[in-house]
Amino acid sequence: MDAADLMAPHQRPSRTVVRSVFLVAAVAGWLTATAAAGWAHASFVSSQPEPGADLAAAPGVVTLEFSEPLIEDLSFATVTDPTGRDFTAGPGGSQDITVDVESTAQGEYRVEWRTVSPIDGHTLHGEFTFGVGADVGQQDAPSNDPTVGDLTVGVFRVMEYVGLLGVLGLLSLAALAAGDELGWAPRGLHRWAVVAFAGGVLTVAGEVVLASTGSPLAAARSFLSSPTGAVRAARLVTEALAGGITVAAARRAGGGHVPQRRARVATTLLALSALALLSAGGHAAASGIGGVVASAGHLWTAGVWAGAILVMAVQRPPGGWRGDTGRALIRAFTPIAITTFAATVLLGSVRGWQELAHLSDLWSTRYGILLTAKITLVAAMVPLSVSAWRRDRPRPRAEGGLALGVVVLAGALASFPVPPARGDDGQAPDAATDTEGFPQEGDLTLAEAAGTTVVGLSVRPGEPGINDVYVRLVPATGADDAGDLDTAIAVAGGEPTDMRVCGTACRVVTLPLDGGERLDVTVAGDDGGTATFDLPEISAPDGSALAAALTRRMQQVDSLRYDEVFGPSDPPITSEWEIVAPDQIHGIITGGADYHEIIRIGDRRWSRDDPDGDWKGGEPGDVPVKANRFIWDYRGKTAARIVGTDTVDGVETRIVTFYVLQGRTSIWYRLWVDDDDRVRQAEMKAQGHFMDHRYFDFDEPISIRPPTGSRAP
Repeated sequence: MDAADLMAPHQRPSRTVVRSVFLVAAVAGWLTATAAAGWAHASFVSSQPEPGADLAAAPGVVTLEFSEPLIEDLSFATVTDPTGRDFTAGPGGSQDITVDVESTAQGEYRVEWRTVSPIDGHTLHGEFTFGVGADVGQQDAPSNDPTVGDLTVGVFRVMEYVGLLGVLGLLSLAALAAGDELGWAPRGLHRWAVVAFAGGVLTVAGEVVLASTGSPLAAARSFLSSPTGAVRAARLVTEALAGGITVAAARRAGGGHVPQRRARVATTLLALSALALLSAGGHAAASGIGGVVASAGHLWTAGVWAGAILVMAVQRPPGGWRGDTGRALIRAFTPIAITTFAATVLLGSVRGWQELAHLSDLWSTRYGILLTAKITLVAAMVPLSVSAWRRDRPRPRAEGGLALGVVVLAGALASFPVPPARGDDGQAPDAATDTEGFPQEGDLTLAEAAGTTVVGLSVRPGEPGINDVYVRLVPATGADDAGDLDTAIAVAGGEPTDMRVCGTACRVVTLPLDGGERLDVTVAGDDGGTATFDLPEISAPDGSALAAALTRRMQQVDSLRYDEVFGPSDPPITSEWEIVAPDQIHGIITGGADYHEIIRIGDRRWSRDDPDGDWKGGEPGDVPVKANRFIWDYRGKTAARIVGTDTVDGVETRIVTFYVLQGRTSIWYRLWVDDDDRVRQAEMKAQGHFMDHRYFDFDEPISIRPPTGSRAP
């Protein structure tokens, strides 16, 4: 059903009205669809690793944080590693997704995500890349500008708005006409109600389609069973009842006359309920009950005056709007219109303030510019209304065109997945604000695993005698989930002592330590266990110079081989690697029954999943890897200490430990370094990432060539 169905042929809008509507729709579409990265306000808050990051080692887990909760069954993220393997996970918390990435391959990692909000039902999606030993280039954080799908749903939403506002407007005029015994009242209430219901059905169906990645029926079940889905289902029920009542009343009365009083009251209550449910399932829900009340009041009052204007634009009383009947109805309507107009503006201002993060958003964001355009159109209606009231020169079709433009802009605003204010919510916590338990210069710091939880232990001040022993807990799901983990420490097999809480992921206890003690740190929980630390000398020598020297020396190595064991996956992933500087890598990755082989030469990559299978790839265009990039190649090495000596493959080595804070990721290292400052063995402990390396065949002849057949090179 289109607008023409709502009026008789002689009541069609003038060309001016039609042009106004098309102009407003075109401007709204252009403003929402035109790309401008500086205007983006994304609900994507942060990720670890960050978009565009160049890491020395694969992260083990990729965590994405959002500024709003997520519908679990419809939200997910997928990480694709340089070998083409996909790792997918759903929400790990109310506002985050953590993906376990069981890969250590060097190259470009692609992250794709899709979320559905239980607040307003909007679907968000985006993607970005980061590199491991590869520079993928600077990237902007993903944005959530309205998509073509969002704008399409916005068109359906405008249809629903027009229908509901028309119902309230027509009922308001009908009540005035009956009260003043004018003998005429607008007709066609059932048509407006049917338009509202049709628009509502199309809107909800469109939202389900946007949220779906598989079966639409499964997506519909998940969507409609969420809080926002239940609100939408209730809205459709109220609109269906309103449509049914008005259609039945029109058939009884004939000719589309206004229903009797009982049917009018029921229809009014249903329309008001539908508008309230629109508020409860839209952007206003993010502002709490105050936002929903303000939005519902805004829509109710707009329904009275703007809805009445829409109705006037498509109907004509006997003698026209400048005739006695039309003027009488306008005079009766004016006091109500003034009151409801003022209330609409006031409540709309409250809602605008709630949705904007800053006043400058009115001109610096697409959302704000559309809101400014909406305000401008509302202001443009005032002179026409004054003219109709003071000079008895009504121009309902011109006013109706402007009113329809306001509704179109309201639909465009509702198409934004996240308004500016919500885009600024939930900013990623700054690691510097949670410093308790992080290693500091002068500490002796070590890390071990308790189940799948990293236990980073720091002895402070790191001298024989009374020391504070800090423990930093990093579960596989992240340090933010460590708040409920009970932790106890025992010295040399003695009785465990509960550790004091010093932060979400921080525990501390004061102990007399001389060096050489064994400390057992027990972490409760299914992912916990006991981490055992054999303390070296408390006053172990400073290792800063050795950490710098080994970094320089390893960059001078032209070729080497190393074996890798990666956990905490069970069974662990094992791999064998050959590297030739600057950009040649050959690796064979195994884990359980899995097999993957990869060759990287410059910007070309070949891979296969069977030792006797055919190779895939080889086309130029991949991000070149840095073959002599090592897992400890980060700046900001903290608390470096030489904690002892050991023999690795018959070679005497010094053991150096240190800590790195990469973004918000804590990483502990232990390296075995020979007299030539080359690393013979390395251990790395980080969130969901336990890695052991053994290096050999330094500067030996190694040939890595493009594969020519189905056999390994």
